[in-house]
Amino acid sequence: MKRDLQMKDVVILIHGYNTRDPQRTVGKLSEPFRRGGLEVHEFNYGFTSLFQVRIRNFALAKKLGRVVKKYQGEGRRVVIVGHSNGCTIIHLAHKLFRMRADCVIAINPALSRKTHPPLLRCAYLCIS
Repeated sequence: MKRDLQMKDVVILIHGYNTRDPQRTVGKLSEPFRRGGLEVHEFNYGFTSLFQVRIRNFALAKKLGRVVKKYQGEGRRVVIVGHSNGCTIIHLAHKLFRMRADCVIAINPALSRKTHPPLLRCAYLCIS
């Protein structure tokens, strides 16, 4: 699909678990990304405890895959920024649903140190 130059690239921000206000974590990045010309999609899944993430993460990963596919179907590049459990959701979306992004930024990922960057055809930056 040809890329429409009028379409903005999009950054998807995914917060970690155990937060009631994502604006206090990855949400702080919204405005700088907007100023940089990106559309911001805040993937807010609400407050989730450590126990709940084990149940909900699979459904959230599937939903993330659908969101990414929609934007890519429009010819847009997708950057995903995950914090903590958000990184786990990104990893599951790739592993289980073959989601691919153009760039992934992982901030303090809630992943095993043995986990390799899941999205091998994209830029990957891990900040911890």
